[in-house]
Amino acid sequence: AEIAALDAERAHLFGLQFITSFGDIAETVRAINFDARGLDWFEAPREMLNKPPALPTEAWDELDRFERSEPVLRINGWFMLTPRGPIWSKGFAESPDGLLDASLPGLLEATGTRAVVAGHVPSADGAILSRAGGKLFLIDTGMAQGGKGSALVFSQGQIEAMYADGSRQEMSGS
Repeated sequence: AEIAALDAERAHLFGLQFITSFGDIAETVRAINFDARGLDWFEAPREMLNKPPALPTEAWDELDRFERSEPVLRINGWFMLTPRGPIWSKGFAESPDGLLDASLPGLLEATGTRAVVAGHVPSADGAILSRAGGKLFLIDTGMAQGGKGSALVFSQGQIEAMYADGSRQEMSGS
């Protein structure tokens, strides 16, 4: 629900040409402020911005500006951004195979996804790794520490690791 709320808000702001297609969360929050000038929400105490939002369940297009903006403005309290949430947790990279194989299918089913792509833990050999039968891809190749640039490419049902030196690696996946 958090990702859907962010995607819907970003689509709205992109349609107004207030953000780029590749902008970050800070750009999105600045654009909301620009789009929703005058809403008294922006005078709210800082602790309100860190409180997890009640994400709307109605059709996004039928919500007023405040109802659409509020969840995104409270993004600091979202589960996906907490230290144990899916964006910052190192559990995907550090879990033993048996635990990962037992827990990952439930997460994929609950989120309606086929695989997880994770970073933040550089691989020892500087390569993109596939785990859990191609349901998890670890893509941190250590670029910040001098490793080679890389990308994981999904195209026409194929998954391929591509590296800045021109090398490629076919990946197994779902």
